Parts: sequence; C-alpha cells; structure tokens
Amino acid sequence: MGGPICSLPAGAATLGVMKHQLVLDKIPSRSLVYALDQDIARCTRTQLAVAKLEGRSLASTEGSVLGPVLTRWRCLIDAEEADINARNVGLVALAVQLHAHGFADSGITRRALAAIDELNDNVVLSDAFWRDSPAIKALLTSAPAAITRVPRVFQDFTAFRVGDAVSIRVGDLYYAAAVIDIEDDTDHPILHVYEGEFTEPPTAEQLEGRSEARPRGRGRCSVAGLALLPDPARQVSLIEGYRILWPIGEEPRDGEGRYASISLPELADFVVRVAGDRAPAPAHASANALVG
Repeated sequence: MGGPICSLPAGAATLGVMKHQLVLDKIPSRSLVYALDQDIARCTRTQLAVAKLEGRSLASTEGSVLGPVLTRWRCLIDAEEADINARNVGLVALAVQLHAHGFADSGITRRALAAIDELNDNVVLSDAFWRDSPAIKALLTSAPAAITRVPRVFQDFTAFRVGDAVSIRVGDLYYAAAVIDIEDDTDHPILHVYEGEFTEPPTAEQLEGRSEARPRGRGRCSVAGLALLPDPARQVSLIEGYRILWPIGEEPRDGEGRYASISLPELADFVVRVAGDRAPAPAHASANALVG
C-alpha cells in the first residue's frame, strides 16, 4: 500500500488529483485511506458497467455508489463506541475520497467540515493539516469533477483464512458467516452466511449447530475487497479463527451455482437479503453473477 492511494484514472486533471492526494497524505492511517479508495472504486466500476448495459449516463450512478459505500462506512463514522478522533479522521477521509472519485454527499461533507475543526481543536493531526484546513474545506465544498473513466482496483491478498467465523454489522444489527474457501485466482474469501440476525456481535457459542441462511449455495458469496483485518470500516470483525463447524445446510446440486460474486460494499445488502428477519433494504443494481 505504498505510494499515492487514489485510484483515479491517469486522464484526470493533475492539479485536482494532487490536491486530494496532499490531503490524504495527512491522514495517518494508510489502511483507512486505501480501503476507502478501493471500496469506492469497486462500487463505481460495478455501477458504471450496469449503466453501460442499461444505456444510462454516468451521472445516474451516483446514488447507487453512495448507498452501499455509506452503509459500510457508517459502521465507523456513526459508531458511538468508537473513539471520537477515529470517527472524525474517518469522516474527513471519506469526504475527500468521495470527492476525489467525483461524488459528494451533503450530510457527509457538513460533518467532515465540523470534524476538521474538532481534529484541530484536539491537536490530533499535524501542523500541516491545521495550516491547510481552509484549503481542505474549500476543496470539499467545491463541486467534484465528474469521473469519465473507470477507476482502478488492485488485487489484495486477504488476511482472512479458511475456517474464520466473522461478524458483519449492518446498521444496529449483526450477521455471521464462515470463511469456507479462498478463491485461488483472486484470493477473495468465500463466505457461508449463518441464518438469523443478532442485536450484538455474535459469539462462537451462538453459532454452534446454527443452520445456513439459504440452502444450496444461495447464502454463499465471494467478496472482492475483503482483505484487511482489522477492517478499517469496522463492519467485518473476527469472531473466532480457524473454526471447524460451518453452517449446517444443503450443498448445491449439479448444475446449480456454488456462490454469488460480490464486492465488499455489496456485502451488507447480501447478508440482509439472505439472512435478515426484516424486509431487506432497497436493492441496488449489480453486475455480479452466480459462480457455477
């Protein structure tokens, strides 16, 4: 993760890229900055592909990108149990990365501007950040330049291992899954989702003898981008490593898909759809397919 952490295409305006990168260089957590960049890039790539298939403009993808990305990162920026300085750093990094990729959310921008003041009041970041705060605020309140090319994503080597049991946070609820395999060619973890929702992070004991969320592979997914542990967004956390007892259920039959292929920002929507007791959140368009 060395060097600039901004996956904008080479054709983007150099001055604009440098402005964003100079701000991102002042964020001490490189994993946070990198994870945000890749989440936005992956979601943008998917939605650009869908827009092209449906004959829609690039501008029509904004809501479909912001929804999944914000759902995932609210696990950090809205987490009352998280340190206030960590939340504020996350808000600034989120606002800057969204802006760098051509997106803006008025609520996130407003909170990021307040977070800049709080970080300076608490002397959390560098003197350079304090000196450049007016310029950073001006950047965030300017209109982002629209992205006209597909952003880059990088192949990550995941820190998750077969047998890991993980908790997945969506809003105020939690879901559980087991890592049942790692794709050889991509290193993407394949998750098998347990049935049910939890009001607190589930424990290993609660998963003993628990059934799968959906039978015959419909509750399984490979997740592009699920690489870092701990997760900078605080959405996915390890319950227990090298767990042997996986969800109880029925294997896919001949000719049926083995699992879905999704990206990390789509994970929340997937687990709610397959394991949720409540009505699922409105689905956003996806270009991902079932892997046979």
